[in-house]
Amino acid sequence: MLIVPIASFSEDTYQVVELNALHNNYQFLEVLAFPTKQFGHDEPAANGTEVMNELSHVRPGNKFKPHFHLFNIVDVNGRSEHPLFKFLKNSKLKTANATRALYFCDGFKKFDKIYFSTDEKLRDVRKIGTRDHCIPTRDEFANVRELNYSPLKSKDIRWNFEKFLINKHGHPIIRYDSKSRIGDIKKDVEHDYFS
Repeated sequence: MLIVPIASFSEDTYQVVELNALHNNYQFLEVLAFPTKQFGHDEPAANGTEVMNELSHVRPGNKFKPHFHLFNIVDVNGRSEHPLFKFLKNSKLKTANATRALYFCDGFKKFDKIYFSTDEKLRDVRKIGTRDHCIPTRDEFANVRELNYSPLKSKDIRWNFEKFLINKHGHPIIRYDSKSRIGDIKKDVEHDYFS
């Protein structure tokens, strides 16, 4: 399962097309999209029906129809955060695979520190996580004037299209940055579901 906070007027809205393709390639993978108004005023809709109309007629347009589950607008951070997102951000890690590292929270044999690793091509060093919670994908927050919630917490989702991969046993295992490539997610889906 992949859980994604989205917004129809975000610079990352193109990712809904990629989410459709991901679901089409892996029909067993449930993709759950939750529109939110908490980042940069990127979601002008008042309800889920308006979000659907925006996706179909404006961004990405061309009569786009999601092949994933699209829910009503929720808060993913702050005082009124949806319980699902509170659970995801506070989840303990459920895997001990130390061989891959792509913007995610994944378990290591030693849990007393935050660990770092490089991706497969050694292009970039990325933060992994701790045993106690799925750490944010970025240290910094966006411009605070563009965040429509309070209080700010260290575990908060940083922007629309940050993603959580849930393994076949129902445990959150990977937290992706909003800019993560769907190709990285495909590799992790294959690793988790086919190994």
